[in-house]
Amino acid sequence: MATQSAAQHLVSGALSGFASSVALQPLDLLKTQLQRGGHGKGLAGILGIARSTIEKKGVVGLWRGLTPTIARSVPGVAIYFYTLQSVRARLVKIPSLAAPTATVNEKGSALPKLTPGANLTSGACTRVAVGFILSPLAVLKARFESGAFEYTSIPQGFRSLVQTSGIRGLWQGFLPSVFRDAPYAGLFVASYEAAKNYGGK
Repeated sequence: MATQSAAQHLVSGALSGFASSVALQPLDLLKTQLQRGGHGKGLAGILGIARSTIEKKGVVGLWRGLTPTIARSVPGVAIYFYTLQSVRARLVKIPSLAAPTATVNEKGSALPKLTPGANLTSGACTRVAVGFILSPLAVLKARFESGAFEYTSIPQGFRSLVQTSGIRGLWQGFLPSVFRDAPYAGLFVASYEAAKNYGGK
């Protein structure tokens, strides 16, 4: 049962990571381009970037950087969900972190129920750990999307990044992303669990 549960978390996470990557890549590309500056601000800037990209690369140009995005998101989301469930399963064994009652799913297995503080901690810590592992791919993804680097492949991009910035360059921007993503992930898990409890699920 434990193996099936782990496989389910990995597969569902991988599939959701793939679907969201393909669907949202154009928005991610436009966001990265807008952050570079020189395109105006607001809706006008976004539309200008989209129009310029389509004129130069065609509609498919809006999906530039999709390969590194998939390479990061598919294993990333899978690992996140699996790790989050594993962390919660361990925390629930600590009496001070376990909620008084446990929810039972349709198959009769108790899902880990934690206190609000433990939910917050599990979400934040899991996001930091997974973010550290996947930081090199996140850096490369941003460079692909920026259009400022003429990378031809992921391996070539990694080689160029290490040559110009060293190994530490693979974790550029990691700390700012931690301060942004860890609170979000913690609050998301805590809010999600609170909503489930409120709904009686």
